[in-house]
Amino acid sequence: LKVPNSNAAYLTIIGHTGAISNFQMTGLRIDQNGMNNKGHNTGGAGPSNKYRFILHITSGTNVAVSDCTFDNVEGVNTLVFNGGATSGSYLVNNVSVSNCVFLNVGTDQDHDHSTIYTQADGARIENNTFVGRLISSAPVFSYCAIETHGPHQIVVGNNIENFVSAINFTAASWRNDASICSDNAMYRVLSGIRVNVQDTYTNSANAMMRGASITGNVMLIDPDFWASVLQRTAYGIYLVWSSAKSIEGIVIANNVIEYNVYSGSNSTIATLASAGIIYTRSSGSTTPVDRTVVI
Repeated sequence: LKVPNSNAAYLTIIGHTGAISNFQMTGLRIDQNGMNNKGHNTGGAGPSNKYRFILHITSGTNVAVSDCTFDNVEGVNTLVFNGGATSGSYLVNNVSVSNCVFLNVGTDQDHDHSTIYTQADGARIENNTFVGRLISSAPVFSYCAIETHGPHQIVVGNNIENFVSAINFTAASWRNDASICSDNAMYRVLSGIRVNVQDTYTNSANAMMRGASITGNVMLIDPDFWASVLQRTAYGIYLVWSSAKSIEGIVIANNVIEYNVYSGSNSTIATLASAGIIYTRSSGSTTPVDRTVVI
């Protein structure tokens, strides 16, 4: 399946308006023809009904995508499993994305993008390949390969190349418990793994993240490669909290973080200090007691 040139913007290529269970998508090749469908993107991502997903699931259990190829990717997200909740009850459960290839992700139009987006209870994203587009050997706006929200998110064995941010784990509308990020390889990225805790749930008794492990990942951070596109801090692993809640039982171990040091003369980029691992809270948040954080 290929999207034609100058196609009208759309919400999704494949979607379902109600609950769906035991859904499988396997062996498809879908070409979004991104470079010939850029007109929607000026001024941002566009209206919410024109987000240009490939798959959009908002309610369902046991949803699996495997052995598919997605080429010339262009949209706010590519695969969306969004059963968001504010009380720990998710409308999407048990998602699997495995052995898929995402090629030529992004264009020279700047807008928000995460190739895989989950807001679910239980997701396994495994053995996939993500490659951001290059134009004249330079990167484009391929922002994030994998963005997860919710508990029991397992991200293992993926290969990610030419992305601004490889993997984002987020705890926002509900806490993120028992998640694993391991044995992923990231090459020529500006940032590797971001753990983002946001305080949008009102029950202050709950830690926003519990029992997460980030282990055995390998990443090459390359600010030189991205200097012509974005001026941002480069880092390997970033734990950032804009939350008054705590975290518990976090392990970061046995990761390899390699840098290509910025060699140019742009003073803005040069002053953005690069770091291997950052652990910080925003200045406006009340600092709670974090427990058993091992780095």
